[in-house]
Amino acid sequence: MKRIFTYMAMMLVAAGCTMDRKVEYDPLMEFEFLPVMHVAAKADVVEDYPEGQPFAVNAWTLERGCRWEDDATSPQAYLEEEDVVYGGGGWKLSCDALWPERDKSLSFIGFTPIEAFGACTLAEGVTCTYDMLQTQTDIMYTDPQTDVDKVECGGIVIMPFRHALCQVDFEVKNRVAKNEEIIIKSIKIDGVKHTGSFRSL
Repeated sequence: MKRIFTYMAMMLVAAGCTMDRKVEYDPLMEFEFLPVMHVAAKADVVEDYPEGQPFAVNAWTLERGCRWEDDATSPQAYLEEEDVVYGGGGWKLSCDALWPERDKSLSFIGFTPIEAFGACTLAEGVTCTYDMLQTQTDIMYTDPQTDVDKVECGGIVIMPFRHALCQVDFEVKNRVAKNEEIIIKSIKIDGVKHTGSFRSL
C-alpha cells in the first residue's frame, strides 16, 4: 500500500510540472508584405503605392527583449536586398526565406526601384547617387520598421514608403475672360541642383 501511495504522489508531482509549463506558439511562417505610401499629418491627398512595382527589403534580427532604438548597431543581417514581388494575391519574397524562431524580432527597411540604390546598411539606411537630368526615377524608401514579432503581425509587414526626392508642380493663374484660353509652351528653371547623394538614416 505504501508503494501505491508513493507512486501516486510521484504522478501528481509530474502532472503538476507538466501543467505549469508554458509552451509558446511558434509556427513556421512565410513573409508577406503590404506596401503603402507614408501619409503626412497634413496631407491633402493620400497616394496609393504604385500598382505592381517590385521593391527590395533588408532585415535584421535582434534577440527578443532587445530594441532597435537601443541596440541599432548590434542586429544580425537576415535578409539582404531580397526582391519582393506581387503574385497570388499578395506581396511575397522571391526567395524561400521564412520568419526566424520567435525568440528573435525583425526590423526591416524597404526601397525601390532596386537598381537605383547603392547599398542598405545599419549605419546609413539606404544610399544612392542621382542625376535627375539623366533619369526621371521616383526613388522611394521606408523608415526602419522595427521590432516586429511574427505572431503579433500575423506574418504581414506593413511598409510605408516615402519619396526620396520631391516633384515640382507648376500652376499659372491669370485673369482672363471665360471664353479665352492660355497656352503655355514651355517653363524654364535656372540654377537648380540636379545631382546629389542620398541616405535615409
